[in-house]
Amino acid sequence: MRVDSRRADWSPRKSRAQLLAQTALIAAVYGVGTVAIAPLAFGPVQFRITDALLPIPWNRKVGLAGVFGVTLGVIISNLISPYGLPDVALGTAANFVAASVAYLLGRYRSWRALVAAAVLASLVVAFMIGAVLLGWVYASDPLASFVSVLAGELVACVGLGVPLSLALKARDW
Repeated sequence: MRVDSRRADWSPRKSRAQLLAQTALIAAVYGVGTVAIAPLAFGPVQFRITDALLPIPWNRKVGLAGVFGVTLGVIISNLISPYGLPDVALGTAANFVAASVAYLLGRYRSWRALVAAAVLASLVVAFMIGAVLLGWVYASDPLASFVSVLAGELVACVGLGVPLSLALKARDW
């Protein structure tokens, strides 16, 4: 694997305005997209297509804007969650950690690191939302909830997020 260690944060310099604009765009896409698919995005079996945005912080040109954007987008979308404040708190924490993992793996410029970032993001979200939140709120079997959320996350993060991240990289965005 090739490691780019020229800069400590592994991302090109951006002005504050650029960082803010990218963050706002990603947050808006995540928030509006999740609200638009609300019946699929909330419930004991979840499929958030918008979680395809979780691996994009791996792209060095997106970087921290992806972490902040996805995190803010989760706060926005989870305000309508039927699970209330626990979903806002745990969902935000889960997606922040997942996006941060993708960002940290962005120092490795291979597609394998991107796939690893997407799989790890899926596992983090599935554990915190499936096992912890759904197991607690619904008093359901934590393992079954973990597996059902993991299936949707793998489709979103690996099946959609990896190609999206590669396309953004190819477009130099």
